[in-house]
Amino acid sequence: MTKSEFAKKIKSALNLKNEKDAKAVIDKVADVMMEVLKAGDEVKLGELGKFMVTERAARKCRNPQTGEIMEVPARKAVKFKPAMAAKVLFID
Repeated sequence: MTKSEFAKKIKSALNLKNEKDAKAVIDKVADVMMEVLKAGDEVKLGELGKFMVTERAARKCRNPQTGEIMEVPARKAVKFKPAMAAKVLFID
């Protein structure tokens, strides 16, 4: 689903005037989520799940083209853990 398709659904769900307003809502939610994650906090979204920041350790890897061994530095990454309600949707 593209941002425009998602905006159409948000527009109808929130009874907004146009898609531009829906896209503004989507952008603002994403901005707020990024601010919270940058601060190191979790974002819990009810029955959907939660986003959290995790630490990834430094590691060594090999460049497949040259075979050169390289060091990948430690970094932070965003991880998503789905809630049980969201997991149940995909169980056959």
